Amino acid sequence: IPGSHTDADVSHFPALIASRIAALREQLHTALAADDAMRARLDALAAHVAAHDVKSVDVDAARAHLGAYIDHTQLKPTATQAEVLKLCDEAVAHNFVAVCVAGSNVATVAHRLRDSNVRIAAVVGFPTGAQTPSIKAAETRECIRDGAHEIDMVINNGRVKDHNLEYVYRDIKAVVDAAKSEPMPHSPKAGKVDHALVKVIIESGYLSETEVVDVCLLSVLAGADF
Repeated sequence: IPGSHTDADVSHFPALIASRIAALREQLHTALAADDAMRARLDALAAHVAAHDVKSVDVDAARAHLGAYIDHTQLKPTATQAEVLKLCDEAVAHNFVAVCVAGSNVATVAHRLRDSNVRIAAVVGFPTGAQTPSIKAAETRECIRDGAHEIDMVINNGRVKDHNLEYVYRDIKAVVDAAKSEPMPHSPKAGKVDHALVKVIIESGYLSETEVVDVCLLSVLAGADF
């Protein structure tokens, strides 16, 4: 959340999230009526919020296994193949959980990391998120075919600002559906999964607190992994 700090007062979050869940029920009523899984996710979210079911993080344990939380990333537009390969070698050396690269570099990374436990993440709709849902879905499928284990998609911030929550939901869902339906020819050696995971990149600097909550809720409803 823009401007927030670790000691910020978050006591208002349960009420804010509950109010946004109610708003989603109203704005997405047609989609909810047609999608049992989506409706079940929203009901589960509402139940968790009502119970104040907030998970805590064991900071000391997290520090002891810091590499398992790091996606080593190279996304600058001028990144060379040598820089991408260096990224891979560093990830292996430091036991990072994943490397994150642009789609055009996924095949190179998959070859370099073929005998390692490092996962491969690929960005979709990067950096603006303004591509159509169908383009993002096609990009997702190609990245997975090239060797990606995780898809990091950028939301359409303009549609969030328009309060067009149904579009934002369909945008995320298009990527999730593509990731779940595309077979992974290169399954990760560690933490095997049935399909590529989907991470939703939320550009919180552009969004209000309420908009951040809305996008988080929509990501869960669409079936994104995190």
